Parts: sequence; C-alpha cells; structure tokens
Amino acid sequence: MRSKYKYMIMTLLVGLFCGNLYSQSEYEEPQYDLDKLKGKAKVEALNNLAEFYLKNEFDKSFKYAEEAVSYSEQNNLVDELDEALCFLGLCYYLKNDLTQAEQILTRSLDLATKENDSLLIARNYNNLGLVYWRHGEFRTAFRYYIRAKEIADVFPSLIESAKANNYIGLIQWKWGDFDSALEYFLKSLEQKKAVNDSSEIAITLNNIAHLYYLTGDFNASLKYSQDAYSTASKIEDRYVMGRALNNLGNVYMKLGDYTDSEKYHLQAIEVKTKANDKTGLGYSYNDLGNLYIELGNGQKAIEYYNKSLKIREELSDFYGISETYISLAKANDFLGRSESALSLLNRSIDISQKHNLKELLHRGYLQLSKVNEKLGRLGHALYYYKNASAMKDSIMNKNILDRIAELSIVYEYESQKIEIGNLKKEARLNDVELELERTTNYLLLALLVVLIFAIVFLYYRYRVSSAYRKSLEEKNKEIEQRTLELERAIETKNKFLSIISHDLRSPFLGLLGTIDFTVDEYDSLSDEEKLTNISSVKNISQNLYRLIENLLGWAKMEQRDFQFSPTNVNLYNKVENALKFSSANSDMKKIVLINKVEEDHTVYADENMLSSILTNLISNAVKFTPPGGKVSIETNREGDFEKICICDSGIGMSEEAVSKLFRPDTKYTTLGTAKEKGTGFGLLICKEMVEIHGGKIWVESKEGVGSKFQFTLPLRKND
Repeated sequence: MRSKYKYMIMTLLVGLFCGNLYSQSEYEEPQYDLDKLKGKAKVEALNNLAEFYLKNEFDKSFKYAEEAVSYSEQNNLVDELDEALCFLGLCYYLKNDLTQAEQILTRSLDLATKENDSLLIARNYNNLGLVYWRHGEFRTAFRYYIRAKEIADVFPSLIESAKANNYIGLIQWKWGDFDSALEYFLKSLEQKKAVNDSSEIAITLNNIAHLYYLTGDFNASLKYSQDAYSTASKIEDRYVMGRALNNLGNVYMKLGDYTDSEKYHLQAIEVKTKANDKTGLGYSYNDLGNLYIELGNGQKAIEYYNKSLKIREELSDFYGISETYISLAKANDFLGRSESALSLLNRSIDISQKHNLKELLHRGYLQLSKVNEKLGRLGHALYYYKNASAMKDSIMNKNILDRIAELSIVYEYESQKIEIGNLKKEARLNDVELELERTTNYLLLALLVVLIFAIVFLYYRYRVSSAYRKSLEEKNKEIEQRTLELERAIETKNKFLSIISHDLRSPFLGLLGTIDFTVDEYDSLSDEEKLTNISSVKNISQNLYRLIENLLGWAKMEQRDFQFSPTNVNLYNKVENALKFSSANSDMKKIVLINKVEEDHTVYADENMLSSILTNLISNAVKFTPPGGKVSIETNREGDFEKICICDSGIGMSEEAVSKLFRPDTKYTTLGTAKEKGTGFGLLICKEMVEIHGGKIWVESKEGVGSKFQFTLPLRKND
C-alpha cells in the first residue's frame, strides 16, 4: 500500500535533484512495450500514456485510461486502481459525461481515502470540483477546491496546490471578485513555475490574460495571451493553444485590429476542434459572433452565437448559456428585433441571479437599459441602468482595480528579483576580473591610476551629490505643495460632511416622527389626516432620495469614479429631453418651457453628463419660478465654445446668495415657490461636470426679476 510518506520523499527528490527533468519527461512521448509489461508496471505505463495524450489526442487518452482500469480490476491491483480511476473520471469529464465522471471520481476518492493516499485525495477533490463547476454549482466546486488545497499544502503537493489555487481563482472570477481571483492566479503561477509544468503555466497565463481583458487593461491582456501561446506552442498543447488564440482574438478586437482578430479566432476554432475542446469552442463561437457585431454583420453574428448556444446547452454550461443569451440579444437589437432581445436578456438575468454571476448580471442589466431606452421606456431604462451600475460598483470599483494593479506590480517585482540577483553576482565577478587584470598590466603606474581614480571618483561624487540635492529640494517642494492641497481638501471635506450629517439627520427625524404619530394615533385620525401624513412621508422620502443621489453623484465626481466619453451631441434634442423631465412640475405650476436652441446645433460633450447638467439647471429654474412664469433655454456661440443659458422669470437671488453657489464648503438651498425642497448638491455636480468638459459655469440674478444660469461647452474636440 502506498503511503503519504512515500510521495513526500518522491516530491522532495524531484524538487532537489530532477530540475528540468520534470518538464522534459512530461512532454516527451513515453515509449513502452505494453505487451511485455505486467502487474504494477503495466498500469503505471497505461496511466502515463493516458495523461500524456489527455490534451492532444483525447481518444487515445480515453483508450489507455479504460485499459488501466480494466487491467487493475482483472488482476486485483487495488493500489493502482485508484489512480487509473482518477484518469478515467477526468476523461469522462472531458467527454461531458458528468454523471459517469462523478461516479468514477468518487470511487477513486473512496479508495484513496482508505489507502491514506493524500496526493490522490487532493487530485480527486480538484477533479470533482471541475465536475460541479461544469454543473454550474460553483459553491460546491469551491468547497472541493478548498479541500484539495488544504490537503496539498500539508502533504505537500505543489502541483495539486497550484491547480487548486488556479480553480479557486476561476470561481472568484465568476463571482466578480477580480482582485481575489488575480491573487490566486499569481500564487498558482508561482507554484507551477517552481515545478516547471509548462502546460499548467500556460493555463494560468491564459486566465490572467482574460482577467485583464475583463478589467479593460488590454495591453496587459495581450502580453499574457502571447506568453500563454508561446509556452503552449513549445509543448504542442493544443488545448491551451486554442484558449490563448481565443484571448488574442478578443484583445485585437478591442484594439481595433479586426483583421488579426478574425484570423486568431478562426485559428482558435481549428485548434480546439482538433483538441476536442467543446467548452473552448463554445467560447470561440460566441467571441467570433461578437467580432461580426463590431463589423456590422448581425446575421453572421447570430449564426455563430447559435453554434455557441448549442454547445453550451449540451454541456449545461450555465455561465456560457447566460453569456450567449446576452450576445444574441445584442445581435437581435442590432437587427431591430427589440422584443426578442428583451426576452433573451431576461432569460440571461434569471440564470445569472441563480448562480451569482455578477459580471454577467452587470452586462445583462446594461443591455436591458439600452434596449428599453431605444424603445422609449425611459423609466425601465433608468431602473436597469441603476442595477447595472450597482453591479459594476461591486466588481469594478476603484479599490479593486488599484488592488489588481498592485498585485501585478508585486508579481513582476518578485519575478525579476532572482534575475536581478544573478546579474549583480555576474557584475561583481566581472569587476573583480577587470581589477586583477588592471593590477597585473599597470603595476608600475599604480600610483598614477589611484590618483586619477580618486580625482574621477571625487568629481563623480560631487556631481551625484549635487544632482541628489537638487532632486531632493524639488521633491520637498512638491511634498509641501501636496500637503497644502491635502489640508485644504480635508478642511473642505470636513465642512461638507458636517453639512451632510445635519441634512440627513433632520429629514429622518421628521420622517420617523410622522410615522410614529400616524401609528400611535391611527384610529383617531380622519382619512384626510391619514392621507396628509402619508403624503408628508412621501415628500420627505423623495427629498432624502434626491439628497442621497446627489451626494453619491458628487462623491463619484470627487473620486473621478466615472467614464468620460465625449462625442458630437445634438444640443436641441438633449434640451428637449431635459424639458420633458421637468414637464410634470412645470405643468402643475403652469410654467411655460421654451427651447430656443436651433435644431442643428451640436456640442462636443458626454451625453450622460450633458443630460444631468440640463436636467438639474432646468429643474432648479422651474423650482424658483412662480406659477404662470416661463423658463427658456438660449444659446450663443463664443469662439470655440457654445454658451448655454437657462433663463427664468423667477424670484431671483441677492448678491450674497449668488456668492454661496457652486461652493462645497457652503451648501446653499432655499424653498421653491411651491415650497419645494432641494438637496443643495445639484449645482455642485453641474459645476464639476462643466469643468471636466473644459467649460465654466456662472449665474446672473436679480431679486424679483429672475436668474440666468449660464455655462459653456466646446463646439468640437480639442486636438
């Protein structure tokens, strides 16, 4: 019976004495005369052949695995049977016969547990995790990977620990925890490099490449994809080569090189077909469809999406099915079939919610928002957009992206430390040799050499010292400047937070007081009084919601946690949309809204920000305009900028009130003409957004006459 101590000794021997032998023997085709082998030696040979052909010639691998199990059972080789079953179970997994795979792997695990074979126990846990992964039962798969890692770390088995770390990283990726995923991938890569397993190294390089692709770092994704393909090509591992080619196709599409993108996707499909990688083909067909959408060929995209969906449904790949529904929805929307797109997106959302697929939920909600907006269902569009934003915040906030960047830097640093150390040693040896040679050849001139060396050295030290002092002075000035800026920012934020705490506390006290009174006096209140109290709760809640919305908007602007995507925008249409948002309040107060912008006027601006600016300023104008008044939007071209004016016939402001606007340290708000309450943050957000565009915002107002809120936006892109 094999014991864990036997494998520990073997592992140490491999690590200490075999070096590159592990990788060389692993990828050189094994040579056996099976007819002459018997007993344990024959089963080991069959297992080695099954493992060697697993990724390149699957039919051969399956044949050798079946022979190993059959021979072990016929000859009662219990010690060898568990390992043979492990390979056969993995083969059934790759055939997508998950029921058979689970039964065989469970049997292998039971035998390994009886024999106390820690290495095989860990390997079976990893493989069973793959089965549940394919079922879409990510939590169960995660538990198996954790067990495999715990056993492999204690045993120890570096390669099984590395595989477990890689699989755990994949689970974290599916759950949208990208920084944790990268931590596990980098740990796995470090372990795989330690045992020099090229195939496994390339697998993890591919996973890191795809993670960077999802976070938008396409240059890093390209580098890791190329490294993965190069590593896999050297050992002719078609399974990994296909995945790397697929990653390259995706990256080149994002970089705008559609010709190379199509070339790599078609190569990936060819290689994956030869490797019988059905899961990989599902990804390739879907990603090739994405390329054809970019090229404007919606019908061809649907053709490839349907191929992907067929494979993914056969594999019960819930992540893949949900992703393909999103892809098909985009294609149908592109072809004008909006209702079909909505149906597909709802099916995707159902699957993603069931399996906690955050990244796909974000994509699904975002696409639902776009389709509903296209259909004019603005309420639905806004609802789904908020869901998409919330999901994006949970997986792609600035802290996560910063953590990913930090991990990447640490990994690159650690990878180079050994190389730098070797170079330093080599440099020291060269210095010693040169010094000896100089001493031998110029012995008679030693005094002169020393003198010249001293002069040069002192001069060099003087230059270095001067440069260092100058650099230090500049750094000190920079630090002083940043310190002053930070102190001012902290002072402003403290004032701002004190205002927020006051404004949040007061409405909540009013809200709770109204609710308590209504509950306590409910039976004694008339219906009219109940309705009045409920209306009061509604109004207070709406004000709180607007306050929190504006606060979150301001916070995002301060942290630069937003996407700024300016384009040429039709200003007339944007004003019309903003007027519609305010029409309910203006109709109630009988205020006339007038759009004086010419229909062909355009500005170079971010559409979402422009909408927010116009909506805030027009709502503000309606708020402070008495019933029967008017609000007009006018424009005037000034050089390379368009001046936009929101003019109202409202109550106006004093000079003192005007001086308090657009300041984060002095929040200013008053009741509107119909007792409307404001949050005080809308103008702050408008100012931030206008300045991001390179424009400016100001107000001209006179009490009893009205106000003119004016801002400028560029007419065209600044080169």
